[in-house]
Amino acid sequence: MDGFRTILKFFMNRRTAIGYSVMALLTLGSERAFSLVAFRCPCSNENFKYGLVFLFSPAFVLLVFGYFLNNKTWKLFTGTELSKNILKQFWNKKRFSSTKGLFLLFSQILGWCVIVAMALFSLLTTCCASCQSKVSHLQLMFWKVYAEKEKEQLEQTFQLYATKLSERNLKCFFENRKPEVMPLPAFQAWEDASQLYAFSSSKQHYSTIHRLVEEGQKEVNEERETTYDFVDRREIP
Repeated sequence: MDGFRTILKFFMNRRTAIGYSVMALLTLGSERAFSLVAFRCPCSNENFKYGLVFLFSPAFVLLVFGYFLNNKTWKLFTGTELSKNILKQFWNKKRFSSTKGLFLLFSQILGWCVIVAMALFSLLTTCCASCQSKVSHLQLMFWKVYAEKEKEQLEQTFQLYATKLSERNLKCFFENRKPEVMPLPAFQAWEDASQLYAFSSSKQHYSTIHRLVEEGQKEVNEERETTYDFVDRREIP
C-alpha cells in the first residue's frame, strides 16, 4: 500500500511533465501509425499535398486538444491576469512567483513544440526521400545492409592488415633483415576507393569498392545519376 501511495505521489508531483510527455508520445505515435497504416503515397502530382495533410493533421489535432485541456490557457485568454496593475507584479512576491511559474510553463511548452517540430521535419524528410527514390524499397533495404556489412568488414580488414604489416616491420627491424613483399593497394587505388559513389541503374554497384572490384582500378568516364551513397550518411534522394 505504501508503494502505491509513493507511486501516486510521484505522478501527482510531476503531472505537468508527464502530461507533456504523454502528449509528445501520442503525437509521434499517431504520426507513425498514420505513416504505416493510413499513408499511401499516390505517386502523382498530388502526392506532396497528400503527404502534408497526413503529416500535420494528427499533430494539429493533438495540439488543439492539449490547449482545450489546459486551464491556464483559458485563464490567459479570459484576461483575468490582465485586470490588475501590471507593475504590482514586480513588488508582490506572490504575484511574481505565479508569473515565474507561468513563464516556466510556456517555456516547457515551447521546448516540446521544438522537439515535436524536429520529429515532424525528420519524418517529412524521410517520406519525401522515399517518394523520390530511384530504387525500390527492397533494393534500398539491401543497399543499407550491404553498406553496414562492408563497413564492418572493412574495419576488420584494416585491423588484420595493419597488424600483419606492423609485425613484419618490427620483426625485420629487430632481426636486421630485408622485409618480404606484402601486397597492398596502390596509392591510386586508395584515392579511387575514397571517392564518393554515384549510383547507376545500368550497373548495380553498391559502393565505390564494389565498382572498383567489378570494373578494375581505373577511372570510369561514364555519366551516372546523382544519387549519392551512404558515405556521408544521407538517405538516397
